[in-house]
Amino acid sequence: MDINEYISSGIIERYVLNSVSPQEKKEVECMSHIYPEIKQELSAWQNSIEKLVLQTAVPAPSHLKEKVLTQIKSESQEPLLKKVETTETKIIPLNRSNNTFKYLAVASFAGIIALAVYTSKINGDANDIQQKLVAQESINKDLETHSSLTTQQLAFLKHSATNKVLMNGTENHPGMLATVFWNTSTQKVMMEVQNLPETSRDKQYQLWAIIDGVPKDMGVFDVDTDKKELMNMKSANNAIAFAVTLEPKGGSKTPTMEEMYVIGNV
Repeated sequence: MDINEYISSGIIERYVLNSVSPQEKKEVECMSHIYPEIKQELSAWQNSIEKLVLQTAVPAPSHLKEKVLTQIKSESQEPLLKKVETTETKIIPLNRSNNTFKYLAVASFAGIIALAVYTSKINGDANDIQQKLVAQESINKDLETHSSLTTQQLAFLKHSATNKVLMNGTENHPGMLATVFWNTSTQKVMMEVQNLPETSRDKQYQLWAIIDGVPKDMGVFDVDTDKKELMNMKSANNAIAFAVTLEPKGGSKTPTMEEMYVIGNV
């Protein structure tokens, strides 16, 4: 069996995207246990999809803010103040002892302090809730943007004209790996870095497309080993290969061949 031909058939991508028949699903699972290369490819695709849908969440209902603020208003300090005002006032004759008067004065002062603390707590809680609502609204907008972007990226990966090009490490940099996703219909190119070391501040990686035997600049990028994601690169037409070199910050007009880290044929 030709393992590379099986992998390039696209069945693994369809398996991860749940677009295979039950028979094909069993076949992929069986083959991944037999051939390490297929298992590695399957894991790579699963990791890519997981990164795309990571941190997506269902936004809070739009009416939540209004409901909470209404609840806060209903629990304002006004009912408590009215209750204090309508409480029967006890008149203390002047011939009572001085000690009794002192005790009542202390008790009244303590009640005023308690009321002030309670009122302050209500206002503080209301401000705190409102601040949290504003923060949550911002989070929800970010999640909606992320969810929309994820949907677009999944559609791009699943498109029939999107080709996956594995760029393996060169002789000078074995073990390096990056992947280009190129749609031959729209010319759109996205890239994911699986294994490239972080660079110094004066260096950047640069993607190249080999077109008619000439390298074309596809854009520069940095690598964050803690945050791997799909990156939008420049468009390419009739590319026969892709490669990544390490260049001075901002990129070069021509690739530095001695600093080529990965390369892959279409």
